[in-house]
Amino acid sequence: MEVVDNVRSKVMIKKFHAQNKNKSFLDFTSQFDNLITVKNGDSIVLNEKSKTLPMLGYTNSCVIFNNKEVEIIIDKKHKMKLNKEQLPKYKFIYIEKDKNHYKIEYTNKARSFM
Repeated sequence: MEVVDNVRSKVMIKKFHAQNKNKSFLDFTSQFDNLITVKNGDSIVLNEKSKTLPMLGYTNSCVIFNNKEVEIIIDKKHKMKLNKEQLPKYKFIYIEKDKNHYKIEYTNKARSFM
């Protein structure tokens, strides 16, 4: 994994006890008003109705184990799996929605939502 070197990223990693190389942050950003379910291996780590805060462009987030399968289900019908080869390389994964299209960004830099 690349070295995470910006201050915001380091603070988030420490605050959420995600120093372990097998943990990453999964963040949902803009245009959501949906039931979001995240399955991580055999566990459900997020299962709630989430709406984007328009002023921030932020919806919801959770910590995932990046060495396990990750499946995202939107409104119990739209399913997507994250790239299992990409997950361990990155600490932050951002999901953005534009109507019914989803953009996935893998990065080692935390975004600011304020």
